[in-house]
Amino acid sequence: MTFADPSVPLLQRDGGPFNPYYVYYGGNAQPEAVNGYRWWGDELEVYTTDRYSPAPFKSSVVANGVLSMIAQPKGTQYAGAPQPYLSSCLESSKGPFWDAPATRAARPGHEQKYGYWEARMKVPKGKGLWPAFWLNGGVINGQNNNKQGELDIFEMIGDGVVYQTAHDWWGTHVAESTPFNPGWNHGADFHTYGLYWSPNEIVWYVDGVVTKRASTTMVARYRDLCGPMFFVLNTSVGGAWPGSPDGTTPWPAVMDVDYVRVYALA
Repeated sequence: MTFADPSVPLLQRDGGPFNPYYVYYGGNAQPEAVNGYRWWGDELEVYTTDRYSPAPFKSSVVANGVLSMIAQPKGTQYAGAPQPYLSSCLESSKGPFWDAPATRAARPGHEQKYGYWEARMKVPKGKGLWPAFWLNGGVINGQNNNKQGELDIFEMIGDGVVYQTAHDWWGTHVAESTPFNPGWNHGADFHTYGLYWSPNEIVWYVDGVVTKRASTTMVARYRDLCGPMFFVLNTSVGGAWPGSPDGTTPWPAVMDVDYVRVYALA
């Protein structure tokens, strides 16, 4: 998925690859086609698109070969938004897990079990910012949405550390997280963030270098319990973990995506 042609639509409803928000989550949200917003937990942003009302703010923009995902204070035009910031979330799912399998299979989007996922990105740095690239979903056998996979390819919260995490939500929640401090300013240039998932391994990469491996127990849980997952790109703001923005936080905060590439196993 490259962004060389700005005329190619982003959203599935227009023929593009993405849904504009989490299909499984959303606080007290309305359907995206209505005048609503999406957010999650104690985060301080709402995810919005150019078709929300009012609609002067476009949170995802393709120009000069790059997808820019933008977060900023909501301003007076969105005074009715239930959170103080606007932001962008794009995900590749085929729709809610509770829909019939044949219905989901016929929809656009991308969901896959096993392979390699990689994005080349320049990530915003600042207090209260929470950019991420991750895999989610994998619900099988009609399970509820708490029984799903979540592999965080990277998350950052402004401290220069790359957080890489595997979550086991199929019972008592278990998380294996490994912080990786690359020693460079992640907001200054593009870097690649990747994940390899096979029946026998789950491995994380930054700039092509292995930075984390999941335990054999976690690998087995994903092999036995997780179905195909979709990927998510988002620029969250605030919450208990990153904290709130302050006077040093740069606005707009922009996550630039050069490409997203997904490979199947041979």
